[in-house]
Amino acid sequence: MTPSLRIALGRLRLEVERTAATRILASSGACKMLAGWRAREIDGRLLAPDLAALLRLAELSRMPPVASLTPHAARVDLARSVRLCAEPRPNDVDSRDLMFAGPCSQLGLRAYVPRTRRSHRPAVLYIHGGGWVTGDVEVYDAFCARLASVACASVFALDYRLAPEHRFPAQPDDCVAAWRWLASQADVLGLDPARMAVAGDSAGGSLSAVVAQETASDAVRPALQILIYPSLDATCSKASHESLRDGFFLTRESIDWYLAHYAGPTTNRAHRRLSPLLAPDPMPQVPALIYTGGFDPLRDEGHAYAARLRVAGVAVHDREFSDMVHGFVLMAGIAPGPRRATDELRTTVEQVLHAPDIALAVASL
Repeated sequence: MTPSLRIALGRLRLEVERTAATRILASSGACKMLAGWRAREIDGRLLAPDLAALLRLAELSRMPPVASLTPHAARVDLARSVRLCAEPRPNDVDSRDLMFAGPCSQLGLRAYVPRTRRSHRPAVLYIHGGGWVTGDVEVYDAFCARLASVACASVFALDYRLAPEHRFPAQPDDCVAAWRWLASQADVLGLDPARMAVAGDSAGGSLSAVVAQETASDAVRPALQILIYPSLDATCSKASHESLRDGFFLTRESIDWYLAHYAGPTTNRAHRRLSPLLAPDPMPQVPALIYTGGFDPLRDEGHAYAARLRVAGVAVHDREFSDMVHGFVLMAGIAPGPRRATDELRTTVEQVLHAPDIALAVASL
């Protein structure tokens, strides 16, 4: 079989799988039939039927657990899963790749710019998830393009170094450097320095919180931090880590696998750059949109971080999608529940970034 034929067959199989899964997840009867034990209440919450069905489909497809894979295989597996589940890329956004001098090497940013003409538009530095080990700008391409389109903002997706090839603290070093470079280039790139946000999901949410903490005294600091089901406590001490340790995509076994590759056995898991929730006061005075899923083991640390920020007098919107799982923004192309949640998230970002007073807009949500 020629390489071109193999690629064509692979794409055909992916499209068949995507079409079949989309039809199943749009059928309430099929979702109810597939839901199984996940239809029961946990921590006072009920899982969205389409996600319960998607979890069952993943079981039936015999997807290997991430902890059984090498980092390279896990990256390939995530990329394929996202191709199956992601939204289509919008056609009203242009993208181009930029390079800047990072702490140890050249790093890449992919810029997404809406075609609507506007000078000094809001901007978002987006830091992708993937447990510090997997994920890249290609995996998040459609999500970031749609965020730029809906939020009417320039989005810059960072291709930071990954573990285990580059261990902690390479990742926070890269992210802080990216923020400072982007802030220094605001005029050149046509950005409004008073409306620049840092955002990320999962591991990227953790790194975004680190950026907000470490640049809070900079001349150009984040006007907003957007933390999507963030990893904020590497000690895994909150109750949701136990009640949701298995069965909802992100498991305790996979969290341990990610942290082992990222931080290794000797790093203090309570270090503020690994566990922003445990950072000593003062907390950064950066308004926050924090999104969590009710069926995500990281749920409780997101709520705890919101509570710490509130005590420090920071404007916070703590939004739990009680029927969602970890990773839902990458499932919006295949399942109705994640699509609704992701649409709400992006619309709120647009509303806040364009408000006359960002902190007041967050506080009023």
